[in-house]
Amino acid sequence: MGPYRYSTIHIVAPYRYSAIHIVGAYRYSTNHIVGSYRHSTSHIVGQYRYSTNHIVGQYTNSTNHIVGQYRHSTNHIVGQYRHSTNHIVDQYRHSTNHVVGQ
Repeated sequence: MGPYRYSTIHIVAPYRYSAIHIVGAYRYSTNHIVGSYRHSTSHIVGQYRYSTNHIVGQYTNSTNHIVGQYRHSTNHIVGQYRHSTNHIVDQYRHSTNHVVGQ
């Protein structure tokens, strides 16, 4: 698998996967942290606080959370990174059947 390591804590290139998902500079967990944006049950994004369907500035946070250019929903899209049941990170695919690289 080259420099890629798979275990309970999945490491894919510089991206780390575990209960707390780290994708690039983006951190995912129960308290989702995306860049400098923080997501939790009470969604805090930067200095913005989000609830059910709040729009703050250019940021929209609803069922499909959109934060700046970052989309955070059931299929999490963060920057160019896609994070869903089948995790796609950059060119790396991370799903039940782990595919790393192309």
